Amino acid sequence: MLADGRVRVAAGDEDGLCLWDGASGRLLADAVGKDRIHQVAGGLTSSGRALLVGTGVNGLHLWNPVAAEPLAPPLEHVGDAVAVTLATLRGGPSLIVTGDYEGVRRWQGDLCETQFGAEIDAPHVDMLTTVYTEDGRPLIVGVVEEGEVVCRWDAETGEEIGRPIPTDGEFVRIATATVSGRVRLFTADHDVVRQWDLLSGEPVTETFTGSFVSAVSLPDGSALLAAGTKEGGKVTTHRLV
Repeated sequence: MLADGRVRVAAGDEDGLCLWDGASGRLLADAVGKDRIHQVAGGLTSSGRALLVGTGVNGLHLWNPVAAEPLAPPLEHVGDAVAVTLATLRGGPSLIVTGDYEGVRRWQGDLCETQFGAEIDAPHVDMLTTVYTEDGRPLIVGVVEEGEVVCRWDAETGEEIGRPIPTDGEFVRIATATVSGRVRLFTADHDVVRQWDLLSGEPVTETFTGSFVSAVSLPDGSALLAAGTKEGGKVTTHRLV
């Protein structure tokens, strides 16, 4: 969401960044960057700038989400960057967090000027997202080891939180939402969506059908989960309390 309330939907494909208006669904930009984009993340920097970041074959791309204009030439990345997320630390600074086949790296500054902290050791990172706990602590959540486990790290210290959560899957997708005051992790693989308490790593018994998953926290303390299947493109929604 932009500062003026407008919403943007962004995705990457083999030709670059695609950008839509979130309210009307109108395509605003297509194939921006002329690169194969693995993952896109959006957020605000410490200076309040709205930012889209994409991991590509040719490096790390930074775009203005209003018009999908590049903010800088693609930045050379140490390792083949695949995953990306943005995190805001409790002290105010913002980080761009990237994942590759060797680990997780944190970068500080609107244009990734400096590396923040030491590299987090994590083999074959496929996907990253950021979660904020009840006390505002930012956590990085990543799918690693080719989808076999999900790991959680403190975004400020790089310390791993708890033991890796096993998924035993391939092409695992993740989502998070707060349910009754506790942050919950959702993993989708082999047409099954599973639930976990994010901090403890304990599983929640109820599962759903789906190979893709998205979730959103609602103001009343519940969450809305959407699960999609590969075959037939069926999407189901579930209210979690």
